[in-house]
Amino acid sequence: MSSSVPHKNLLFMVLLGSLLETYDFSLYGYFAPILAQSFFPSPDPTSSLLASFTVFAVGFLTRPVGAAIFGYCGDKYGRKKILIISIMLMAIPTALIGMLPTYEQIGIWAGLLLALCRLLQGLAVGAEFVGTMVYMIEQAPTNQKTFFGSLCICSGYIAMLFTAIIVTLLSHFLSSESLQQWGWRIPFLFGLLLGILGLYIRSKLSETPAFKVLLENKSTVTNPLLQTITQMPFTLLLGIGVIMIHVLGFYLLFVYMTSYLNSYYKIPAETTSFINIITLTLAAALIPFIGMMAEKINKKIFILMSNIFIIILAYPLIRMLDNGTILTILIVQTTLTLFICITSAVLPIFLSELFPVSLRYTGMALCYNIAAVSFGGTAPLILTFLVEKTQNISSPAFYLMLAACVTLGSTILIKRNISA
Repeated sequence: MSSSVPHKNLLFMVLLGSLLETYDFSLYGYFAPILAQSFFPSPDPTSSLLASFTVFAVGFLTRPVGAAIFGYCGDKYGRKKILIISIMLMAIPTALIGMLPTYEQIGIWAGLLLALCRLLQGLAVGAEFVGTMVYMIEQAPTNQKTFFGSLCICSGYIAMLFTAIIVTLLSHFLSSESLQQWGWRIPFLFGLLLGILGLYIRSKLSETPAFKVLLENKSTVTNPLLQTITQMPFTLLLGIGVIMIHVLGFYLLFVYMTSYLNSYYKIPAETTSFINIITLTLAAALIPFIGMMAEKINKKIFILMSNIFIIILAYPLIRMLDNGTILTILIVQTTLTLFICITSAVLPIFLSELFPVSLRYTGMALCYNIAAVSFGGTAPLILTFLVEKTQNISSPAFYLMLAACVTLGSTILIKRNISA
């Protein structure tokens, strides 16, 4: 590796910052039912939850904007600078959410301010997560790029695990009334301290060798955004399709599923949080292992096979939830998590090879964040709507199968990769 930063220090400096940002962004999903009552009170609990998930989806609207702005800057001015900016852009609105007055105090303005904070969070995430992928892959040794890329995805699951543990502890030690009134604010406020720590860590990074070569050869692109859109539109579309199952699966299993099990199977929040902890631990352990396995194997095989399994097994697995036992729920969630992880582990390197170094940050950021806003952030809202309209609590399975079909087809259509 060209960088003077030791591997273990590089991993710590980059992945901890990424973990902190994912923690900040994922808090909302876990506290959606509580936020629904505090900011969108209604006699109909489903209406409140729909309003809360709508604001959750709003946070994704600015992700493509963040991808366009910061992807452009990352390809033109460097990876390190964007990673430093994004960490504080995430931490500040997260802390502000923890300070917001509720509907009871300022009426409709509470919900509007909550939506504004989510928009700012989305702007930061549009730069952060993919920026970490690009940085890690470009810093990694040639024979470990798939593994290093998989660690970026792993950090997201670790952040969700960290969040789930905090939610479980709060639910255990605080009464429902205390959690509703003030307890939910604690982890949001804690996000600011984590952001400051992440800022300090990121300031120690060096620029990637690949971008240094671009600067030395004066081969940076004048307008990376325009060039990516005009010269590689089909690649962008296929990249978005490949990511669909990853983002939908992630938000279905670890954001929507908590409310789904509570609303339709009456599983207590503390129990669903415990199940999430187990499945997130499994994912965090599996993804780096899959990344190591896939290092010298065609990445398409992993994506194709995992999505075929999802298409075949998603419906029978979701129907198994009708048994209502904790063991059944655990089997369903861990099995689906395994299939999603197989695709997710190889996504960073697979996507990075679609774009040359000069357009890599912009291309990957656009692909990932357009997919996230289209299929990830909207997932809880769409899935709640589908179940309510069809009166079929197994309908999430069909949406998951559709996503797997899109990812499968997009992967097949990618005939060759552009290796930088």
